[in-house]
Amino acid sequence: MPRALDPWDLWSLSKVLSDELFREVLGGDYSFYACLSKTMLLWREKSRDVFERWKEVHGVSEAFKYARNIPPKCIRGRWGAVTACQKYLLAAPSGHVAQVLVSILTGMTEDAEDENQEEAGGGGSGGRGGRGGRGGRGDRGGRGGAVPGGEEDPNFQESAEYKKKLGRWAKDVLKCIQDKRWWALIRITAKVREPLDHFCHYLMKTNREENGVQPIARLVWYKSTFFMKKLADMCDQECWPEWVDPTLIDPSLVDRCRDIALRIALRNESDYQIRIHQHIQQEPCRLLWFAKADPDIYCKERQELCQFMRDTTNMQLHITARKVKQLFPADIANGANTGKVSLALYSAMRLIALKFKIDVQEIEGINNVIQQVAKKAPRITLPVLDARVALRKMLGIHNNQIINQLICFCFAFLLIALLTCSNTL
Repeated sequence: MPRALDPWDLWSLSKVLSDELFREVLGGDYSFYACLSKTMLLWREKSRDVFERWKEVHGVSEAFKYARNIPPKCIRGRWGAVTACQKYLLAAPSGHVAQVLVSILTGMTEDAEDENQEEAGGGGSGGRGGRGGRGGRGDRGGRGGAVPGGEEDPNFQESAEYKKKLGRWAKDVLKCIQDKRWWALIRITAKVREPLDHFCHYLMKTNREENGVQPIARLVWYKSTFFMKKLADMCDQECWPEWVDPTLIDPSLVDRCRDIALRIALRNESDYQIRIHQHIQQEPCRLLWFAKADPDIYCKERQELCQFMRDTTNMQLHITARKVKQLFPADIANGANTGKVSLALYSAMRLIALKFKIDVQEIEGINNVIQQVAKKAPRITLPVLDARVALRKMLGIHNNQIINQLICFCFAFLLIALLTCSNTL
């Protein structure tokens, strides 16, 4: 997928803007998304304790419903990871998550403070040697090196450092989960991002036989306009229940949250317009309009595309559109008048619509190839990198289905050549 069509840019820009607005409008003094990630990691670390405490406080049925499963991770670069974490936190009744986590994390911070005081006042390993048996371990360690499981063991030291890190994280999480501003922004950002999440899930869809064409073709034909409408509707927030229900958002934060929601919604709409919709409506994606309707049926969009290609000089056209215009000049002229094309042009574009994949697996696979090539050749130029990545994908080094796609494309162009020759003869 081209850089301009990378949907992850939309999520990264939205996260940066949310962090800025959290500090600017709500007056937060910590990172909004960093605390979200720490909260989910600590919940995963103490998932059993959280489940047991939830049973004690809110009952068995609610614990099985909201705390039985392991929480998701807030992974950077993973589509939908932030939304999954926010939905997991918002699924339980208001205040129940904070009540349970506070009771669990308070003990973690106290344990971390006790260990820090012991290390500060104990004088290191010598001070701890007086604890039953640890002094003897230190003596044996002096004769034969670090004893497995002892304080000089690297694994023991890493475990101790990890516990200290969890203690520091617990302090940050305790601060945010008791902050009504943090919960308000979680609810607002999750709701404003719903159209982008829908767009993400749409790209993750796999092609089915009954659907026929790939998602990219339907995105060009009508889905991109549908997402644009949903993003525009998100700017109209007067009827949101969050503004009138005090259990969702504190009434003192409603006006500021309205400002944040509107600014994020406008930013999402403009980013999608520039990075996705604008490129979908241009060549080469626009060429898929040739395959929307049957070749002998009038299609308004196909007629407009043919008129555009007919009236535009070859130097101004995209290179792919230029090739189509040179291969099918009669079809372009006929389509500009009637909105219909020949079977040869329709068959070629329909086959591309059936095989043109732009889903998550394809994008992640290309990203992995780019990382591998860039790691082996750090000073590689962009043209050479593009050629190597394209060559490896075409040869099917990472996916054997690429060979089948290449065969289909070759068959399509062979079909075009045969039909073109038969028309000329």
